[in-house]
Amino acid sequence: MRTLLVSVVVMTCAVAAHAAPKKVLFKQFTATWSGYDPSVSEGLYSVIQANPQTTCAIQIHGGDNYVTPLGNTLINFYDVDGYPTVWLDGMWLQYGSTGSPEENEASLLELLNGASFTTDVTIEVTGETVGENEYALSVTLGIEDGGETRDMKLYITQVYDDVSWPEPGEFQMNTLRQAASPQTVTLAPGESQTYAHTFTLENESLNTNFVNYIVWAQENSDSAP
Repeated sequence: MRTLLVSVVVMTCAVAAHAAPKKVLFKQFTATWSGYDPSVSEGLYSVIQANPQTTCAIQIHGGDNYVTPLGNTLINFYDVDGYPTVWLDGMWLQYGSTGSPEENEASLLELLNGASFTTDVTIEVTGETVGENEYALSVTLGIEDGGETRDMKLYITQVYDDVSWPEPGEFQMNTLRQAASPQTVTLAPGESQTYAHTFTLENESLNTNFVNYIVWAQENSDSAP
């Protein structure tokens, strides 16, 4: 079960189009009550900051105030039984912490070295403010000419990104907040399919300076890897 392509959209008030080369996606399964998580979060943050063109991260919470329905689905899909757990690209796993933030950065970079940065999958995303406190995304998923027929699952998510909120030391690094229902789609080379979803901005997401949208496609499977 390989992640095929990731697209990240920063919240804006105007229509924005985004189509990018493949980024690999770190999924950090985390919980505010886990004492091992901060050093992993800081290490992962350093990896993302140093590799912004090729990496992206999403935090998925379990057993705390930031649990979401999709988060619970992903926790079951990846059979997460402890925090922190980090999956890279749906293929490589780090369970627990390797020590200091610097040590975690080094171990996560080792995972990154095994990742692939090529794909025949394309994602194009446009975003637009519609009505009061609503943000609409249009996502076109496709396969390049000359690619392979693929059975995929498409995820469209809203995340909150402020590493100092709500209190010092508690990372909210692209923390999953809302999500559209995952879409299963099979596409042949040269084909594409467009999906639309409107998110309601509420609570802290009303501060749109900290709202991002992460869209990814991965091979359709019943469980990881």
